[in-house]
Amino acid sequence: MDIQFVPRYKLDSLPVQVKNTFIDLYKVEIVDRLNQNIEHWVDFDKVLEGSLINGYMQKYERITDGSDVGDLKRHTVAKEFYDELEKSDKNLYLYSSLMDLFKKYDNELYKSMCIDEWHDESFTTFYKLLIFLHDLRPVFDIEKVYSQLQNYSPELGRIYDPVIQRWKKKEIDYDHAVSLVIRTFCIMIENATYRLLNAIYLSSKDAEEIIEKKFPNFESFYQKNVSEDRDGIIHVVEPDQDVTTAIESIMGGGIHSPYAKYIFFGEIPPYHLMPLMYQTTADSSINLRKYQEELSERALEGENTLICAPTGSGKTIVAINIIRDHIFKLRKEGKSFKVVFVVPSVPLVEQQKAQLEKYLGHFAVVGKIYGGMAIEAFDFEALVKSIDILVLTPQILVNNVNADYCRLDGKTPLQLDIFTLIILDEVHHTVKDHPYANLMAEYHRQKYDDTNISIKSMPQVVGLTASIGCPRKPKSPAHIVEHMIETCANFDARSITRVKINIAELAQFTSKTADDIEVVTNSDENTKKYHGYIDTLSKFIESYFGNLDGISSLPNIFKDFCDIFKMEYLQWLSSANRITAEAHLPEQSQKDAYSCLDYLRILYDALQCAKCLPTKDTSEFYFADLGNPVGTKLEQHVYRKKHELGDFPSSKCDIYQKLIEKIKDQFKEYPESRIIIFLPQRAYCQIAAKIIERDAGIKGEYISSANAAREDGGCNPTMQQEALTKFKSGEIPILFATSVADEGLDIQKCNLVIKYQYVTDSIAHVQRKGRARDLQSKSILFTCDDKLKGLETKILSNVAMINEAYQMLDNMSTSQKDIMFQTAIQNFNKERIQEEENLQNIKNTMCPKAEFYNVLCKKCSANSFDCKDLRKCYMNCIVSGPEFWRTVNFIEEPVVQDVKRKKAGILGNIACKNCGFKFGTVINVKGTAVPMFAIDSIVFMQKMTNQKIVKKKWIKVYKELFYPIDISYEEFIEMRTTELQPFLKNRSLKNVIETENVDPDELN
Repeated sequence: MDIQFVPRYKLDSLPVQVKNTFIDLYKVEIVDRLNQNIEHWVDFDKVLEGSLINGYMQKYERITDGSDVGDLKRHTVAKEFYDELEKSDKNLYLYSSLMDLFKKYDNELYKSMCIDEWHDESFTTFYKLLIFLHDLRPVFDIEKVYSQLQNYSPELGRIYDPVIQRWKKKEIDYDHAVSLVIRTFCIMIENATYRLLNAIYLSSKDAEEIIEKKFPNFESFYQKNVSEDRDGIIHVVEPDQDVTTAIESIMGGGIHSPYAKYIFFGEIPPYHLMPLMYQTTADSSINLRKYQEELSERALEGENTLICAPTGSGKTIVAINIIRDHIFKLRKEGKSFKVVFVVPSVPLVEQQKAQLEKYLGHFAVVGKIYGGMAIEAFDFEALVKSIDILVLTPQILVNNVNADYCRLDGKTPLQLDIFTLIILDEVHHTVKDHPYANLMAEYHRQKYDDTNISIKSMPQVVGLTASIGCPRKPKSPAHIVEHMIETCANFDARSITRVKINIAELAQFTSKTADDIEVVTNSDENTKKYHGYIDTLSKFIESYFGNLDGISSLPNIFKDFCDIFKMEYLQWLSSANRITAEAHLPEQSQKDAYSCLDYLRILYDALQCAKCLPTKDTSEFYFADLGNPVGTKLEQHVYRKKHELGDFPSSKCDIYQKLIEKIKDQFKEYPESRIIIFLPQRAYCQIAAKIIERDAGIKGEYISSANAAREDGGCNPTMQQEALTKFKSGEIPILFATSVADEGLDIQKCNLVIKYQYVTDSIAHVQRKGRARDLQSKSILFTCDDKLKGLETKILSNVAMINEAYQMLDNMSTSQKDIMFQTAIQNFNKERIQEEENLQNIKNTMCPKAEFYNVLCKKCSANSFDCKDLRKCYMNCIVSGPEFWRTVNFIEEPVVQDVKRKKAGILGNIACKNCGFKFGTVINVKGTAVPMFAIDSIVFMQKMTNQKIVKKKWIKVYKELFYPIDISYEEFIEMRTTELQPFLKNRSLKNVIETENVDPDELN
């Protein structure tokens, strides 16, 4: 032995041959980790000369082929490097060098190989086997040994069956299969090594001779000291199994009954046994920190829980660990499993799928699906059955468990118990009307039906969030605790899991993002000129509107009228829209009134935008189509007036200049910075991304939801992902975003979050602040409005109160919390049942009233459609009957814009034949072109009285006017097969996204 060698681990004190025999049991895993960590080959300088190590590293790095062939070549070099380490004359350092590496980069492999870390494992007799294992390997008959292990305990058969199957399928070689059995079975209990030796002994004469040489009279020794040891055998009968049948089986079968469990076998930590099922080291290692282990605890016990931890703490890794443990336990028991990972947005689908494949890609089959994927009609249940872990957006799952939706295909709805585990990411969304809430309502319905007693075994549910949030106006920490428990009740959880012990470690790994508020007053003189421009133009249009035939006779039309610079102006516009739409005006007046109010809304929006962006760019965006020199009389008047006023006054906008200054300073101090800037509207993002490089010299891109066309500031899923990829790489260092980027997006280098004239609530505050992932980062509110400053200050106060509420909950006794959670779940079910009864009552009362109403074009009051032809098609209110297509114009979505509104599956628009006004959309529902009115573009007319009625939301229609009956399967098929269905010139419905059910009031 090298006189300089100092043993650092227990195994180091053993003879080198024994130590290396033990190491060789893990050869496959070691080579995998060496292949994944080439930069750490230099750490083996005590085992090999530096020149030799460099030679292997250069050989590895010369392989540039990115294909599977290249991967195989690199793996071969890693194996050659390991072989060189193993045969080195300094290989006595190999074990400690490996332990040092794995302690940092694969904690589970470290704990599996480092006997210093063993607690329940046995090494004493295992050591005796290692001494002559090289002699036993040639006579180790794995099939005969496996058969004997089954005789010891059927549970051992289940444990080692995956090894046998993998070997037979040639997924692993014979030597590795043998190593897996030896290194796990021998450490289960003190006498396990003797039991394995007995199994080998019985397999052949050659094996018997080798063992007798080492252990004379082994058979006698085994029979006397080991064979009759039956302690630890128990029989487990599940609640749903027949006790009488079980007792008969146990009495007749003993340890071989299907109920028998040898509780000592298999009770070693899972990281020893997982490699039996799959090559754990083929995936990236899951190195949980102590606080992440703490966050996993309740879920690992099978409990429904909400995991609440700061952004950047690694909740996804925690979830992946929970998923892996869940699958492992079920596989170990020979049971099937199915996991669904639900996320609220498309970018998160891509991100979480990539993470799952990184850590579990060789352990389970991972799939994805989301609203916006260009796929042909598919069988959702068949898709679920074909994969192990499915990542999706919630509405798809909600659709497929809903009876109304499934009826369109003549199918039965999916039962949620097809899954064994449901992970809900960003679970604070579990509020009324969100797909998460609808999903969990169905979960409760299937589990409890119309009772508060569980009638069905349901999948475990684990929620993830950075903040549960608080009520809109929290009164006290106790009020927030009540809100938290009610949120948990939504997804049938009886606990909130937070870090309570390893708080110091959590603080080390999460960003300490500092909050700041900067109020900038716009004092530029040109801003005042721009306000004058808007004021003059708006007064001109307001005057024109007031002089239209019939307007002055409308009561209350100007009741709430005010200056365009006041927030109340928006309320007047809304009121005026409703009053004019419900009035019986001359046709031209009706059209012009609609156009006037539309122009005024544009002016108002431009005025608001100009508070935070340069007026020239704002005007170019909003006023490009304001007026028309060859249009209607009104359009010509507006066009002339616009040109009479001359060029748009150009204001630099003080708050924008402050933003540019901040951006430049940030990149000057931190050149590798990533900045996310949140803005309140898509249009603002669109303008800002266009001008930022001009003004700051740094490229920017924007990301927003897919509910609008690109020209309206929308981003389809592909565009969202492209923008995020560029942002992560630094190609685009600045990302402008709406709320779509609030949650979950993992950009480690993001060190500045700016909320630009944008404040919402405490949850959004925590989420947006959390986008700053760098450990030294900032979150700043830029505003020119003192009201927003006050709101932000209130939110910061609420966040502090939320933390007090967590402490209050932590300090409650377990019994008190149990009662509160149980009561909340019972109340949730009572409210759910009552709501379902109320909805049925509304349907019974309101469905017959549809025949009393017609639908009119809001702009010209033409095109009367009978409301009795409206149908409820799941969430959407659609027009049924083939003849409808004869009464409207269909405007197909242009091919160049085919990807612009993918999430909504929009095929085009339906327009009034009389005035050309677009009052609805045509969407793709299960391969069928379905027309749907936009609620803000139509008017309802009572047939008997000719009273015109405007409603802002469909839910108001359902409760106050009528409720459409559900479309039948036959009616839906008629819509699909009618020759009157609009002809799509440029594409097939098979290539168009199916509509994901979003808020029907937003599909305009």
